[in-house]
Amino acid sequence: MEYLGCKIEVFEGVYKPCDDSFLLAENLEISNGEYILELGTGCGLISILAAKGGAKVISTDISEIAIRCAKYNSIVNKVKDNIHFLIGDLFEPLKKGEIFDQIIFNPPYLPDNNLPKDMIERAWWGGTKGNEVILKFIDNLENYIDEHTLIQLIISTLSNPKDIFKKLDNKNFKFRIKKSLKLFFEELYLIEINKK
Repeated sequence: MEYLGCKIEVFEGVYKPCDDSFLLAENLEISNGEYILELGTGCGLISILAAKGGAKVISTDISEIAIRCAKYNSIVNKVKDNIHFLIGDLFEPLKKGEIFDQIIFNPPYLPDNNLPKDMIERAWWGGTKGNEVILKFIDNLENYIDEHTLIQLIISTLSNPKDIFKKLDNKNFKFRIKKSLKLFFEELYLIEINKK
């Protein structure tokens, strides 16, 4: 696929960019020289757009196939020197205390009672309430941010947003809905988060 000037190939077993990815991609605001973390990079589209905007990017994913795919796409789009890829769950592969200018996350957010065995299905599985991965993400945020860090997060009306907002408030974050997208069976929100 071609999107916003990027040529992207999606390997078998990797989440294909969809409405949530495009909502995030079309609302990125990247400054030259920023140090950015993208969690759950998938095919690498968001990291590549950030790198094309002049950022230095750390890009992680729990899936080894996704990281291979994202690396390939970074080479095709001539930004491989600006992105460092790591395999791991959320912040797991990072050094504690590493501070970023922006953290970007399009998480798994659909509810289901059973953990899928297939890695591609795990790209959308957010736990029984749809927000377990998001709440875990929020619990660990403070180790990688300072008062200037901007966090951009996609959530869905299917992932119990009230629980997410309550957690953010309890953790002393301020947040706002930057953009929303109404779909047939859900509404997606792009949330901007900062330290209070």
